[in-house]
Amino acid sequence: MSNSHASCHRLDKTLFAAGVQCAKRLYQEVHDPESIPAPSVSRQAFAEVGIKLTLMACEGFPRGVRIEEDSHQSAVEKTLELLESGDGGAIFNAAFARDGVEVYCDVVLPGRNNNELDIFEVKSGTKVKPRHVMDIALQMWVIEGHDYTVSSASLLHLDAEFRHDGGEDYPVHKLFKNVDVTKKARKRKRRIPDLIENFQIVLNDKSTLDLPTGTWCINPIPCGYLPQCGKATPTNSLIELPGLTSTQESRLHQLGVETIEQIDPARVELSKPQSRALRAVLDDAWVIEPIIAEEFDTVVFPLCFAAVNFALQVLPQSEQSRPWQHTPYQWSAHILHEDGKLEHREYLVKGAKDPRTEFVASLLDCIDDVGTVITWSKRLEPCLRKIMEDLPKLKEEAKALLHMDPLALNTLVREGVYHSDFQGSFELGAVHSALTGKPRPKPKAKNINDDEDARAAFEKLRNSRTRTGTRTELSEQLSQYCAARSTEILEIYQALKARVT
Repeated sequence: MSNSHASCHRLDKTLFAAGVQCAKRLYQEVHDPESIPAPSVSRQAFAEVGIKLTLMACEGFPRGVRIEEDSHQSAVEKTLELLESGDGGAIFNAAFARDGVEVYCDVVLPGRNNNELDIFEVKSGTKVKPRHVMDIALQMWVIEGHDYTVSSASLLHLDAEFRHDGGEDYPVHKLFKNVDVTKKARKRKRRIPDLIENFQIVLNDKSTLDLPTGTWCINPIPCGYLPQCGKATPTNSLIELPGLTSTQESRLHQLGVETIEQIDPARVELSKPQSRALRAVLDDAWVIEPIIAEEFDTVVFPLCFAAVNFALQVLPQSEQSRPWQHTPYQWSAHILHEDGKLEHREYLVKGAKDPRTEFVASLLDCIDDVGTVITWSKRLEPCLRKIMEDLPKLKEEAKALLHMDPLALNTLVREGVYHSDFQGSFELGAVHSALTGKPRPKPKAKNINDDEDARAAFEKLRNSRTRTGTRTELSEQLSQYCAARSTEILEIYQALKARVT
C-alpha cells in the first residue's frame, strides 16, 4: 500500500475493530465521535481490569521501559529511538504508525537478530478469539512498515485452570498462558491492506449510514449503536430470526428477502425455532408446542420459582476460585402452593467473605420442602459443578443441589414457544413482556435495572470502604431486584400455564 492514506482518515486499533464489525459503526465513530454509546457498567469494569492485567503481565519481563509520551507521534519516535539504541530490553506500550494507521503494542521485545521483534498482546479472556488474532495481525502489518520483521507474535491470556490461593498477589507465570499465534496472524495480515482501503472508501461515502442491520450487529459483540440503528429496520426484520447465521443471511439477501414473513422455507433451510418463528409471524399468533403442556403436567407442588444472581470476577479473589468464574451470591424464591398460597424466601451473602459456602447451604435449606424447582436458565448448574471441583468440603451439598434438576423455562420456551413480540430475543424481560402483555415488574431499587447494575452494586457492597448506610441501602436494592426477577419467572409460568390449559 502506498502512503496515500497519510492524508486520509486516521485509524487506530479500536476504529479498525469497529470497521471489521460494521462499516456504519466505523463511519459514526469517526465522523461523530460524540455519538459513541457510553460503555456499560460491566464493560467499563472489564476495561479497568484489562489495564491492570496488562501491567501485571509486563512484570513477567524483568527489564523494560514503558512509553508514556503524550502524543502518538512522540510515542513512535521514542519507541524507534529505544529500538535503535540496541539496549535489548522490552518496550511496554510501544507505538508504531503506517499509512495513517496508529497502533500501540502491549509488549515489544527485540529479537536475537537485527530488525527482528517479538510482540506480545495481553487479553483478559481465557482463550484465543479471531478478533484477537486480527488485532495482532494489524500490529504486525504496521510494524513491518518500519523495516522491522515480527519473528513471533504471542497472545497472553488468563489461564482458565489457574486457581487462586486467596491472597493479594498473583503469580504472573501461572496466571497467564502464552499462546503463539504467529502463523494465524501472518495469514490474516494479508487482508489488512484491502480492509484499510475499504475503510477509507466507506468513510468518504455518506451513504454508508444507509446500510441495514444484520448479524454483524451482534457479532462478535453487540454494537452499542444497535438500538439506534434498529429504529430504521422494518418490522420482523431478518435480524429477529432466532439463530440466524451469516450464511443464511447472505442467502436470504440474495433472494431479495428482507423480513421474516418473506421467507420461503422451500428455498431456505430453517431450523425448528426458525420455522416456529416464521409460523408465528405469518399467523400473528402464539405458537406453543405440545412439549409445554407435557412438561407442566410433570411438576410437583409446591413450586419454587428461583432467581439467582452471580458475581463475575475476571481476576479470582476467593480461595480456590478461577478467572472469569461466575460465583452465586444471592437467590430469591417465590413458593407457589397448590391452593394458590404464595410465600417468598431469599438470601444475600453478608460481608466480603467467599459466598459459596453460605449460598449452597441456604439454597439447599430453601428447597428442602418444595416439589419442583423452576428457574429461568441453567446457569446455576455449571457453577455448582465448579464448586464441587474447587471446594471438596462442599461436594455433597453441591451434588444435592444438582439433584434438584430444575425446570429451566428459558430452555423450554426456546424449544416450544414463539411470538413476533419476542423480536428474536429469548431474554427474561422480552419473554415476560410478550407473554404477560405488561412491562417488566420494576424493582423499587432506582439504581439497579439489570444484571450488570446488580453485579456493580454487589461489588460496591463488598467493598470495605463503602459506608454502613450505603451498604444497607444496597442490600435492600439487591433484594428488591432479585425478588422482581423471581416474580417474572412465576408470571411467565402462569401465563404459559393459562395458554395450555
